[in-house]
Amino acid sequence: MSFYNGIRHIVMAFGMSACQHDMRRVSPVMGARRRPAASPRLAGATVPGLAESSTRPLVLRFQSGAFRTVEEIIHRALESLDAEEDWLQANREAIAGKISRGIVQLDRGEGVPGRVARERLREKKAAWQA
Repeated sequence: MSFYNGIRHIVMAFGMSACQHDMRRVSPVMGARRRPAASPRLAGATVPGLAESSTRPLVLRFQSGAFRTVEEIIHRALESLDAEEDWLQANREAIAGKISRGIVQLDRGEGVPGRVARERLREKKAAWQA
């Protein structure tokens, strides 16, 4: 199944009316968004070739009201992937340099034992949670 056919199946699984309909609602009380009622069609949505573990996050995002269409969810996910890939590409040399320096330090015996590293992480976590 091609990528675009996969997207088409996702859209069809959610139903065109659900995709085209603006799911964002404004509550009459203080203008707050209210969560749209779960649609039985969306609750059990399945997409051929897409595992339930992949369909469920789409359904939850769609039902949150933060996105009007499934296409918006997919577009946002692809934008995030592109940004991550761009960052990795821009920082590839710096990352490789840090890894190389770390390996050289370990070869010279300058590494931190695992027990000590774990304790430092526990301390940082405790300070962060305080």
